[in-house]
Amino acid sequence: MRIRILSIYFFFSVLALIPFERSTATDSIPEGYNLMWLYYQAGQGKPRESTFITDTETTCDIDVRVAVEHAVPGGYSIIRNIEWEVEASHGFTFTRNWSKNYMLVDSGRIYTVFTYSGSGIGNPHSGTARSTHCSNYGGTTNPPNGRQNKPIEITVRFKARGYRDSPINISHRFIQDEIDQIRQEYVDLQGTQMKIKPDDPEISIPSRTAFSDSNSYNSGHYGQMIDESLSTKHTHWIEACDKKAKSFSSNLSVNGLSVNSGYRNPHHHIYHVCNGRLDQKTTFRSWHQYGVALDVATVDIDGLGGIQQSIDGHYMARAAIEYANANWTKHDYNSHVHAQWVNRNSTTSLSMSESESDTTSNVIDNSPDCDYCTTGGCSQCPTTGACGHTYQTSDASSHVRGTPPCGIQLMRVMHVKLVRIT
Repeated sequence: MRIRILSIYFFFSVLALIPFERSTATDSIPEGYNLMWLYYQAGQGKPRESTFITDTETTCDIDVRVAVEHAVPGGYSIIRNIEWEVEASHGFTFTRNWSKNYMLVDSGRIYTVFTYSGSGIGNPHSGTARSTHCSNYGGTTNPPNGRQNKPIEITVRFKARGYRDSPINISHRFIQDEIDQIRQEYVDLQGTQMKIKPDDPEISIPSRTAFSDSNSYNSGHYGQMIDESLSTKHTHWIEACDKKAKSFSSNLSVNGLSVNSGYRNPHHHIYHVCNGRLDQKTTFRSWHQYGVALDVATVDIDGLGGIQQSIDGHYMARAAIEYANANWTKHDYNSHVHAQWVNRNSTTSLSMSESESDTTSNVIDNSPDCDYCTTGGCSQCPTTGACGHTYQTSDASSHVRGTPPCGIQLMRVMHVKLVRIT
């Protein structure tokens, strides 16, 4: 349980400018009484903010205080039979840790402050793997977000009896806004990760200020996303690929790169992109969830006709690192290339994205291309491919792009070596 340090107020001490919150129309306050919320906080939310995220996937602490003013002109200060009630969604139930009261003086007015601190335990999130296409934000339907597409809500009620047994009832409602609904997915992701991969670095939770309104790079399910200048990164990558294409021929150009995926909220990434494969490294370690990664469709960058992932994807990946300042790339997918822009000195606890290595981070393909290799023409080139054909003129037709069963291009062989950036 997170321990909160409560400010101690001494009787008759003067505290100026106390930020009281007045009662609402739904509260029941008898004439002659003045009640207000002095303080409230839920989970990891900020003090006196009604939106919040829970402390962990299944736990949430709350801390609230109600101030009752004494000597209201023509009013009463009698208050008794104090009760606290807490109702919450998503299976959360609360146990009282302590409840007490103290005196407070502010600007010559005297108050009795009633406090409540409680710990809640609720349901974990749920998710169903989807191998089929799901509707992204803006579609006709939004897929479940792991919390039945609903924010977590907590309502705290202060109940008492006043003069002539008149009922007193004042309540405060905590409810997650859209940003905290997304941030809750990171909290839930932490909980799932600890069950599946307890030895992995802890998933970090983005701050509220990290989110902005949706744009064309939002591959998630909400109207808010994390966007670390993805448009600029995309533009630089296009320019980088165009520069790479012109290194083969001045007549070649790359006018655009189609974005397959940009920012992904965690639930979409885990259950829709990764199909719920919780044992995979990429499930928890994807920089798409932090707005610093792009997937783009592979294009014919070398001008040899058609698209071959191992060739064109390789050049696009190198272009992203050499000319667009990407930190890490991966191109051995069916039809796209992944690039991420992550400072190697990043303070986030995530160490890497979409890599098969637990120890090597921020890697680049730093080896030279070997153009027009033939047997004996390059000491680094193999003399026999995995298909069994030798790299000789007589076998050239077996290696031409798009010709089964090899699909290997004789005239360009890449030597791949991963080098740690230090």
